[in-house]
Amino acid sequence: MHRRTQSVVQVGRKPALVIGGLLTLAVSSWAQDRTPGFEAEFVASDIFRSGSLVARTWKDLHFDGQYFGTESVDAGVTAASWEFRWKELSISPGFGVAFGAGTETAPMLTLRWKLETRHWFSQGYAAQSLRRHVENEETGQTSYASVLDNNHISARLGRLEIGGLWEHTKYREENEWKGGLRGAVRLGEHVKLIVQSVWPDWELRGGIAFEK
Repeated sequence: MHRRTQSVVQVGRKPALVIGGLLTLAVSSWAQDRTPGFEAEFVASDIFRSGSLVARTWKDLHFDGQYFGTESVDAGVTAASWEFRWKELSISPGFGVAFGAGTETAPMLTLRWKLETRHWFSQGYAAQSLRRHVENEETGQTSYASVLDNNHISARLGRLEIGGLWEHTKYREENEWKGGLRGAVRLGEHVKLIVQSVWPDWELRGGIAFEK
């Protein structure tokens, strides 16, 4: 009788163990996929403006928007991107279109990446035009536009982040690399204040980032 009761208890435990295992797996998978569904950032100086907006639409499909502004150009890139994740690294290739004042409308390939750990935070954005534009009207020379923006590697010290940044713009006669320092401080869970100091022509930028 005792053996029979023990056998029934063991059999009864199996469904509970299976259900518990499935729930644990589901919660674990959900926890691993908890990436921000909305991210926005904007920085500006007296001669430069840059903004980004990334929003999840369906599963790992995202709306990806990027804005660039100078004294002569106001341009935007809107794209659809798909996020691939491996541990703390996410890479989001995309396809979209560039348009705006002072620029020629063109299809674009985009790439956004982010690495976020307890002690390090790094991210970047790249866009490459798929259509040639006239670089020099006198000679008729053409080239492909490209941009690297908001690329940085920062160390985390509590609520503070500090590190180096780099960016590159190639459009018409402009073909310029810039580098500098980036600092940020987290205010609460979702907001950061950002300061950037950029060379070779010294430029001080301030901005804000939000994610949820």
